[in-house]
Amino acid sequence: MRVLNEQKLLEMEAYIKSYVHDNNGESPSLMKIMDEMGMVKSVAYRYMLALKERGRIEYDGKHSLSLSNGKDNYTKCFSVCQQEK
Repeated sequence: MRVLNEQKLLEMEAYIKSYVHDNNGESPSLMKIMDEMGMVKSVAYRYMLALKERGRIEYDGKHSLSLSNGKDNYTKCFSVCQQEK
């Protein structure tokens, strides 16, 4: 397995936090994360799982994404198949 870029992990976490903050607690779709990060689906998924393993986000691998750090603990549904609004 390839080594993950620590800077990209931090950027992804920052993007998710910013998006949640700016959108009243709603999590970004996988497509939005992919577009923002310039990643294909498999790479974005691998990075999201790494953030989950580090306890930075809660992610079930399919439908639910939430932040895991204290005061920014939002829980909104995240759907991989969600249509872009």
